[in-house]
Amino acid sequence: MPHFEWEGIDISGKTHKGSLTARTQQALEETLLESGIALIHVTEKNSDAGAPFTYTSSTTQNDIIMFFEYMYYLIDSGIPLLNALQTATQQIQNTSLRKALDSIAQDIEHGSTLAHALSQQKNLFSPAIIEIIHAGEQSGALAQTLNLICSYLQHKNTFKQKLTQAAILPLFTILFALFISLVIVMFIIPQFQVFFASMDKEIPPLTQKLIAISTFMQSPQALSIPFLLLAIWGATKMPQGKHIMYRISAHLPLLHPITTSVHLIQTLKILTLFLRAGIPLNQALIHNAQTTHNPLYKNKLIQLSNEITKGQQLSNHIPLLAPTSLGTLLQTFSRLGEQTGTLATMLEKATTLIEGQLHKKIATTTALFQPILMIIVGIIIMILMIAIYMPLFTMAHAI
Repeated sequence: MPHFEWEGIDISGKTHKGSLTARTQQALEETLLESGIALIHVTEKNSDAGAPFTYTSSTTQNDIIMFFEYMYYLIDSGIPLLNALQTATQQIQNTSLRKALDSIAQDIEHGSTLAHALSQQKNLFSPAIIEIIHAGEQSGALAQTLNLICSYLQHKNTFKQKLTQAAILPLFTILFALFISLVIVMFIIPQFQVFFASMDKEIPPLTQKLIAISTFMQSPQALSIPFLLLAIWGATKMPQGKHIMYRISAHLPLLHPITTSVHLIQTLKILTLFLRAGIPLNQALIHNAQTTHNPLYKNKLIQLSNEITKGQQLSNHIPLLAPTSLGTLLQTFSRLGEQTGTLATMLEKATTLIEGQLHKKIATTTALFQPILMIIVGIIIMILMIAIYMPLFTMAHAI
């Protein structure tokens, strides 16, 4: 399909420029006229040469963010929903997302709302996003709602990247230690095993255990280990498995403060987004509970919603969400927000402060974790070396 670079003018005399993909120049002109723009100049480009190379058709978070950004700017400019969706779809390079957006456009063309059409693509759009868009359509503030979603998704993406970067070095150290240990057990120990077998003297217990591990790792039974790990990983994806994992993480000394802050920040971000979209607090808490992946927080949010429905203040029940020192900070901001009628703003400020504290905790924990991991790696390698060379020292001493 041809790609056009165009220049046009609207009814107020303002000049607009852009690029669109259309079947023909006439189709491009009709699309722009529907958006209130008269075409005055157009240049056709080679669509194959101009389009960026796409490595995969799988939809990423950046593709979703780009789509919502296009939708916000188009609808905020006064372009009708269906035309805005069709125009935004033409700018998306991802094949999977474009197919989904074409299906959404067909639903809207047949009278569906944007929220209902998006709900048919649950693998791409979360229930929280759909509910917020529904609230935006009901209140007539869809453009502002889309802008809120863009900001939320961009922040979520950046936050996730920072957490991933912080975890890379410790994870690499652990994998390196496992790799070194596996190489020693699988390839070095068998070379010494033949020599140890020829010795008349008794092999030390530590060496015997190491040889037993090496023998097992080379046996067919060792093939069951990857399947066992896959089974454990699959179990953690199930509701009961997630519940167990969250409970375990809540009792780990170094990780507990970090995981608590991460879950609290995610909860507050979504809650703030619901409130800014005009959803009442008790309903926002219920929607938040339906979208969270943490079963512990799900129960807390439902309980908190019940208290709000009874007429209680959010600030009085903050310990349900943050029983630690973070609760004092959050309680202060939420009480101020309730008194001034700016609860969403105050919760957003509290979230920013908690997030700043989290980054400091991550930096401190990473700085502490790294030398601890290096010491553990050194101890493991030392034990392996002692187990290998202890029989040699024993034999040399006997001579």
